[in-house]
Amino acid sequence: MKKNFSKLIFAGVIAFNLSPRLSARLANSSAGVGLNSTVSGHPRLQAAVQNFKTTRAIFTGQVTAIGSSTITVGNNGTSIQVDINSTTHFRRKFWGKSSLSEISIGDTVNVIGKRTNSMNTEVTASTIRDISIQKRNGTFFGTVISLTSGGFVVNTIHRNNETVTIGSAKITDRKGNTLSASGILVGDKIRVTGMWDNNAKTITEVTKIKDFSQPLKASPSTSR
Repeated sequence: MKKNFSKLIFAGVIAFNLSPRLSARLANSSAGVGLNSTVSGHPRLQAAVQNFKTTRAIFTGQVTAIGSSTITVGNNGTSIQVDINSTTHFRRKFWGKSSLSEISIGDTVNVIGKRTNSMNTEVTASTIRDISIQKRNGTFFGTVISLTSGGFVVNTIHRNNETVTIGSAKITDRKGNTLSASGILVGDKIRVTGMWDNNAKTITEVTKIKDFSQPLKASPSTSR
């Protein structure tokens, strides 16, 4: 039965991560009131459920303030101080690792943590997921449409225009030979691997670039 209870709690957390609307409903109902019927007649499990309901916090809201080790989140008209410590995990929308420095005022966040006062206005967070940070590693194919001081703009397949920052990326031509950044030209067909930001339309932290248009192919000679 304890194992089943643990599975039920875990399922609730997963559901929260998948649905911000559900997370708000869970928060409003003390995160788990529906568990009572499942553990009815089992005093020890009822005590565990009650402890979970009164100590655990699961909610979604907008960031209204950011401190050195706290953020303030607005949830259904209530401001909740979210305390951050060395064990707090930060995640982006696509579950990539994040940090406090990436969070901005106005971002929407999911918070999982432990209530630290009876007014439910302060929480020590175990996980903060910023669903406004839409970053993930990926590989993109496209055509270079312009050059910039630190890279170029590529018209990608399916993702439209993305601004690429070359940085320390390894650049090769279609034969696998090393290519300098200056060797990338407008019109070249390329493949870029790096960190994609869906909001900013950028590709940074680039690790690999392959230019399929370099070296230039010699024009066929016409014999008479």
